[in-house]
Amino acid sequence: MATVFKRKDRTRNKKAKWRVRWKNAETGKWQTNLGYLDKQASLALGERLELESARRAEGLIDPLEKQRKRPIREHLDDFIARLKTGERNERYILQVRNRILRVIEELNLGRLYDFDPVNVSKFLSELRFNAQPLSGITQNEYITCLKAFTHWAVEARRIEVDPLATLKRRERKAIKPKHPRRALTLSEIGRLLDATTHRPLLEVQTIRIGKNKGKLVAKVTKEVRERKNKLGQERKIGYLLAFWVGLRRSEIKELKWDDIDLNVTPPRIRLRAEVTKSRRADVQVIHPQLAEALRKWREENVGENQHVVSGVPGMKVLKADLELAGIEYGNEQIGYADLHAQRMSLSTAMAVHRLSPRVRQAHMRHTDPRLTDNTYMDETLLPVADELFNMPWIPEMATKAPDTFHPRKMVNDELLATGNNASVLAPNMHQTVGSKGQNMARDGKTKNIA
Repeated sequence: MATVFKRKDRTRNKKAKWRVRWKNAETGKWQTNLGYLDKQASLALGERLELESARRAEGLIDPLEKQRKRPIREHLDDFIARLKTGERNERYILQVRNRILRVIEELNLGRLYDFDPVNVSKFLSELRFNAQPLSGITQNEYITCLKAFTHWAVEARRIEVDPLATLKRRERKAIKPKHPRRALTLSEIGRLLDATTHRPLLEVQTIRIGKNKGKLVAKVTKEVRERKNKLGQERKIGYLLAFWVGLRRSEIKELKWDDIDLNVTPPRIRLRAEVTKSRRADVQVIHPQLAEALRKWREENVGENQHVVSGVPGMKVLKADLELAGIEYGNEQIGYADLHAQRMSLSTAMAVHRLSPRVRQAHMRHTDPRLTDNTYMDETLLPVADELFNMPWIPEMATKAPDTFHPRKMVNDELLATGNNASVLAPNMHQTVGSKGQNMARDGKTKNIA
């Protein structure tokens, strides 16, 4: 029976809370909890604690009941804390938290079981970013974050059943990319490199107004000429790094000379984990063409701790270089040839020149071969026709067409032509065609003809 009391030094203090003494049926021991200012309320608390312990002792209370009553944001904080104990980088963890929190706030969810797959799917399909609907890929990323959260809740014994177990991601093949990319051929890459090398100087040599508009007759000082030529070479290095190594814009920008080993065989680049997208310290082999260009470029940029390039060509510069090279930037139908598309150009070129799939995957730094063979592959540049035309022709059989169609006669003729021992079918045999080919049966019993 629960009792209440106050400490001796606080018996006359009306603002002192009562203490509740109750017996725990699970342990068989007496426990003391802090009650309320009201004596009867404190006594009721003791009786409730005794009743709950007795029900738990008899197995009548769900052990997850307390967890189900907790606010969903408390569970989210625990989930994020769990992610921080792993090797995930802070940027990824923040993105996961913001996406889950956005769904919780927009749908006004209070408990874990308030998640409803229909409502979540509808919300994501109507969600907008800069007045544009989310792409199918981004919707799948939201779904991945949400399902990871509810799956963790089940494993952590917060809920019994995953409320988003039936929430499905969109089929990747059914997703139409919002910004499709296309690969460039090696000849197009060569034209782009030539254009970007000469365009800075051509820009200052071109007259913009007057009767000589468009002509390359502007006077340029030696200092300006050298500076523009150097800028063209620097942009060329940026494009070569994007193509031959498949570096992303941020990785090119952060690349330093002490990350590059040109005096080893083969020459290579050591990518620092903090600058890569996957936060891995990868080592990339350098193609001889890029190694030669880097050696020439380094003669004027020898600082070990200096960046290889001071900047990466922006979209406006890239479009101007492509225009001078006579290459279309692209559209939604054929894809866009932006800087990141050079990773697709690299992957496609390696496939065209028959590098093994595992080598292509390693050089692209992909953990999933499907990324290399699907996402970063431009099938329009693959030599399908050349390899298909090299296949042998189907042999034409020199047989005489029968006067009338007779299945048994055609089978006998074929067996005779091939010299099979069972050259003639007996009158009481019939032919059946099954999933594994033709079977010959005698007297209703199956028998294979050798």
